[in-house]
Amino acid sequence: NSVYKKALQNLIEKNPKAIVFMPEFENNFRGENNLLEIKKLISGFLAKGGDVFFKKKIDPWGEGKPPVELSRFNFFPSILHSDGNIFGKDGVTRRAVLTISGQDTLELALATYINPEVRKKGIRGIYYHEKADASFSLFKYSKKLLSDNTPIIPFYKLLANSVDRSLIRNKVIIVGSIFSSNSADYKTIPGFKTVPAPLMVAEISQSIASDNTVLRVKSHISLFLALLVAAIMLLSVFYASPSRGIVLFFLTIGLVFVLQWALLQFFGNYLRVSEIIIMGIAAFYSSTPFRSIIENKRNFALKEESRILKEVEELKRNFVSLMSHDLKTPVAKIASVVEVLKMENSDRKILNELNMIDDSTSQLNDFISSILDLTKMETNDFGLRLASIDLNKVVERTVLQLEDMAAKHEVQISFEPDILFPITIDEKLMGRVINNILENGIKYSGKGSIITVKTEDVGDYVNLTISDNGVGIDEKELKYIFEKFYRLKNDKIPGNGLGLYLVKYFVELMDGKIMVRSKISEGTTFVVTLINK
Repeated sequence: NSVYKKALQNLIEKNPKAIVFMPEFENNFRGENNLLEIKKLISGFLAKGGDVFFKKKIDPWGEGKPPVELSRFNFFPSILHSDGNIFGKDGVTRRAVLTISGQDTLELALATYINPEVRKKGIRGIYYHEKADASFSLFKYSKKLLSDNTPIIPFYKLLANSVDRSLIRNKVIIVGSIFSSNSADYKTIPGFKTVPAPLMVAEISQSIASDNTVLRVKSHISLFLALLVAAIMLLSVFYASPSRGIVLFFLTIGLVFVLQWALLQFFGNYLRVSEIIIMGIAAFYSSTPFRSIIENKRNFALKEESRILKEVEELKRNFVSLMSHDLKTPVAKIASVVEVLKMENSDRKILNELNMIDDSTSQLNDFISSILDLTKMETNDFGLRLASIDLNKVVERTVLQLEDMAAKHEVQISFEPDILFPITIDEKLMGRVINNILENGIKYSGKGSIITVKTEDVGDYVNLTISDNGVGIDEKELKYIFEKFYRLKNDKIPGNGLGLYLVKYFVELMDGKIMVRSKISEGTTFVVTLINK
């Protein structure tokens, strides 16, 4: 006891601003004289303008009464609350107890002493708990405590009077025990670290004094955020793909935590994220089975639709194929009858009409052939007959076949062959490719035009170029000419829009490529590139 009195005397001599006693005197001082000497020292300190605060013993059995000798001094209860809630069982002290049964706690008394304005403007975020008959406030930790930068004066240095006076002079000194063997002397702070209880008292008091307390976000705002998160989760389930829905789920949860951190860090507002997260997760997982049901129904409907479409497509192909075959016979009969009539009649008027019938049957026969080819394409029924063929001979034969047509349209065809080695192609399909491009050139280039056909060996490839100096094709339409059933605008020349579509298909079937370039009034050029092997 004399040791304690000596240390207290040394402390008072260094002129602290206030002394806070956390030890319980009724347990440590049994003799009356000891308490009277302590009283004398403290009374002298008070007379010099200092202040003294005593911690009052309080436990589940009630409040302890201070010794009679010291009863004239200020005694305050102090409870350092450790968080043991369902969502925070980490033992970290986050709440300050401000009043108990209407009496200020030691922490509130110290905060008021440090900053008297606390009484006037009130404590931010204070709330009352009826069952505990106490008021609380959440507080924020200072960087000083979290970084272990708070000065601690060992008792033996104070007893030996070897403490620098500047550490005590005009400071609020908290006297308390920090025995490492006594877990009650330590409290847990964020970061899973522990600090002495006196430091925790100082931290709480400073937080209250500097208005560094936390205000809870109002319940209706939390409810709104919870409903918003739930709505986002529902949208992610029903309107996003599963992978994007998962990303949106974790992104939303992450944003909630970022929002909570930002509110606490910059505005001192506490948002209870547990309800928001639970509602969001519940909305996501409760709606997922319904999404699965909808997806299953949709997949079943798509399968049925696909099955029906396949059946309809098959019926269409069969119908077109049968009709095309059945039409070829009467068309051939009409053509043969026309030929007989042309041989038997010399009347120019009748011959002109017979020629018109002959042209129409030829057009109809071409259309039927194109439809049959299209049907074969859609059923992958084109059997390639590849062979090593001289491309120049195929071109020569096709040009020869179209001489009469070219002469009729007053168009000249010029063939400029290069020296080529035989290449692997389907001779019949290649002939149809050349025939179709040349026919289009004859029909569209106009009277007096020249169609130039060139072959060229360019190493690994052979280029077949067919160009004319006719009317050309508009650039806007050029990219559509290889599409099925596409006809040029203002096209008055008969056709079915399948020729170039089939040409492109035939060329690609033989592992080749076809490209076109054209300008109005300058002509059109087709380039077919085939593998030189």
